[in-house]
Amino acid sequence: VEVIDLKNAFNTLSRKYLGEAIMELDPQMFAYVQWAYGDVTPILMTMEDGTTQEVLSMEGIRQGDGLAVKLMGGMMHCALRELIKKVPGLDMDVFVDNITLSVRSGAEVVEEGEYKGMSKLDAALEVVGGEEWRKRGLILGEHQRYTAEQLRAGDEAVRILGGYFGSPEACEQAILEVVGNKLHINNRIFGLDGKHLQL
Repeated sequence: VEVIDLKNAFNTLSRKYLGEAIMELDPQMFAYVQWAYGDVTPILMTMEDGTTQEVLSMEGIRQGDGLAVKLMGGMMHCALRELIKKVPGLDMDVFVDNITLSVRSGAEVVEEGEYKGMSKLDAALEVVGGEEWRKRGLILGEHQRYTAEQLRAGDEAVRILGGYFGSPEACEQAILEVVGNKLHINNRIFGLDGKHLQL
């Protein structure tokens, strides 16, 4: 299993490729993307001395955009489609910009194409870290590989994969423990069962 986190994904997303992805997947939404991201947009930043400065943003999706996750999902859909085409037979779970890739025993090697003979997980890292993903602004960040033995460790598998299992209450408690005081928890957001990942 290879666990991948894309680097600063929302801020680095290519607006050019975002527009192309949305035009293909949801043409009715393209007008909104053009209006919101078709030009340089100003961002106000509060500096350490309390003053405010304006910075011009040319890439990425604005924090606070209610459609940010949908827009990221559209871009990820197109990128993952390319990954599946180049490295068929991968099992994957995707949560926004976090990707968990796995292969079934006996199907670990790419059988044809430009990555023939390579481990599927190694080939997948080549694709995710490659030029096509970088052009989209999807930049390979932290990644870690785990063996089946490590994942059989039960609670450790849950921690590694970022999934929470059990009752909704237990899931919410697990999320609160992991997040700790790093974030202000909004129970309306985290009041869900958290089972976004299936082993």
